[in-house]
Amino acid sequence: PYGLEKNKIVSDFFTCEKLFNSLIEDLRPELNQLHNINFSIRAWKIFLGPWLKRYVRLFFNRYHTLKQALENNKIDKVFIGDYNNYDFSSKDTKELYRASIFPEWDYMFFSRILDQIDSKIIESHKLQAKNEFNKNYEKDINPIYGKNFFFKTFYFFSKLICNINKSNSVFLKETYLRTINDVYLQLKLNQIPVLWENPIINYPKRNIEIRKKIKIIRNENSKLEELIRKYIPLDLPTYAIEGLESIKKKNEFLKWPKKPKSIYTANSFWGDEIFKYYVAKNVDSGSKYFVGQHGNSYGTRFSHDHSIEYVTCDKFITWGHKFNLKEISLANFCPVIKSKKYNQDGGLLIVNRGRPVRTRTYDRQNIFINYCKDIKLSLIHI
Repeated sequence: PYGLEKNKIVSDFFTCEKLFNSLIEDLRPELNQLHNINFSIRAWKIFLGPWLKRYVRLFFNRYHTLKQALENNKIDKVFIGDYNNYDFSSKDTKELYRASIFPEWDYMFFSRILDQIDSKIIESHKLQAKNEFNKNYEKDINPIYGKNFFFKTFYFFSKLICNINKSNSVFLKETYLRTINDVYLQLKLNQIPVLWENPIINYPKRNIEIRKKIKIIRNENSKLEELIRKYIPLDLPTYAIEGLESIKKKNEFLKWPKKPKSIYTANSFWGDEIFKYYVAKNVDSGSKYFVGQHGNSYGTRFSHDHSIEYVTCDKFITWGHKFNLKEISLANFCPVIKSKKYNQDGGLLIVNRGRPVRTRTYDRQNIFINYCKDIKLSLIHI
């Protein structure tokens, strides 16, 4: 496994940050011209940043994992997959996470990099892909606000209300509050409460000819950066290339406020592509953008100040801490988890994070596997 040392994790992180900022600056004029828009750097970070950051780190990890393997082992022959016609592009941000743990996608991704690093040891490109990754893509389904009859009814009337109520000065989307508290907050803001719907995006197929128009090659690059710049036009997510026109049209006909004074979310900043386009467009027009803390470790991890949601918002609402002027100290506003009765004579329940996705510079899966082994050994002594 590559890059597990603490100092390596930190240094690799900032190497990827530098590369990310360089890429977003070069992609901006290309994508603006392609889509006939004029998004700022900040707007593109909001719209494309969550995907691009993870793609850069993923590429970085695969590249250095292979380099480390070649340096530490005597390898004379390698069989790789026929990656030339493989579609590495994800439909959206969420799908890149799925790709990182999808064996066929990852194998082809490794194959492509290895062929560029050391083609002398390549024995064959005959291993064919089934392209199961793209075939098995599942569309997001528009969420229903719980099974409660009241909320289903309220959601129904929300769709009617928003036809006549497009002047909300504060647009709230996935606030992390309970639905009833979300409604109460809108009333306190002197707004008619609305539960906004999520339109479904029908993604078109990848268009190679369109992607060939994107040129971000530089001459003074490292080998890693050279490869990323070579392949990123082909790998960019569909929502940012072929699907952007559909997102633009959906935004034109959305029943969301057209020119909100402020926008707030604690969830949608990451994988909600229509919302991200909406925010990007409106912050460039003067809307203020507020983000609420999403999960723990904000303010305690070194990467906190560099997360997309943090660097792009005007104010960041925390669960209590305040380290700089950008932050507004509040409290844990997540829905309260009701206490449950448990059997004091029962077994031991260990709650931990699920299987990690492989979109970091280091091998998180290896860390998780070792953690599970340590837990197992600890339990033997209880």
